Amino acid sequence: MRFGTYGFVSDYGCPHPGMPLCRKQSRRSRDAPIWSKLNIALGGAKNWIDYTPRMGDRPMYTRPTRAIGLTTLISVLRKELEMILGMSTTLFTQIHVAISLIAIAFGLVMALCMMMGKLPPKVVALFLLMTVLTSVTGFFFPFHGVTPGIVVGILSLVVLAFASLAYYGKHLAGSWRRTYVITATFALYLNVFVLVAQSFQKIPSLHALAPTGTETPFKVSQLVVLVVFIAVAVIADKKFRLPNPS
Repeated sequence: MRFGTYGFVSDYGCPHPGMPLCRKQSRRSRDAPIWSKLNIALGGAKNWIDYTPRMGDRPMYTRPTRAIGLTTLISVLRKELEMILGMSTTLFTQIHVAISLIAIAFGLVMALCMMMGKLPPKVVALFLLMTVLTSVTGFFFPFHGVTPGIVVGILSLVVLAFASLAYYGKHLAGSWRRTYVITATFALYLNVFVLVAQSFQKIPSLHALAPTGTETPFKVSQLVVLVVFIAVAVIADKKFRLPNPS
């Protein structure tokens, strides 16, 4: 058996003179190193498991698939052990997705209320809070350079700042009512836009329709979402006439 660049005996072979023959017991050669568990965990395992048992000087068989499988397992474990705010990446992602879905749910309720001429303060507060948390938690994921997700997150925070100012700072007085309707609806649209994009990436049936995100099904879906939210903003602007939040 081969350990890195060192040879081992695992059957009837014998690498050194004077070693007893025909004894079925593995023995380490005199110059072979003793590998620690930490070395194996940090990458030595690939060389350790990728071996070629030998009968004398003739290779008997190889098992490269075991090395590939172990390397993949180590990569998965390393990814699982990456921490974000003291949590694993998987757990943090689940929390981020849950927050975004809650923000969308409250946003849809808010949009429906505005189209009915109402604006419940608790719904507004929860929508703004959860949408801000959605954007902020998105910045904690590892990234390299400016990505579309970063751009959407920054844009969402700017829009939410105007919405919060219109509602809490100006109390929807005058033109600030329309400002809130437009900015709040646009912030909700950005969340739904990202939800549709992620759905096409993560759901296999949708991903098969648009693998790169440039295919017609993806474009049509996003166009429909945009048209729907433009209609929502127009209707909400006409129906919602409360001068001040209750």
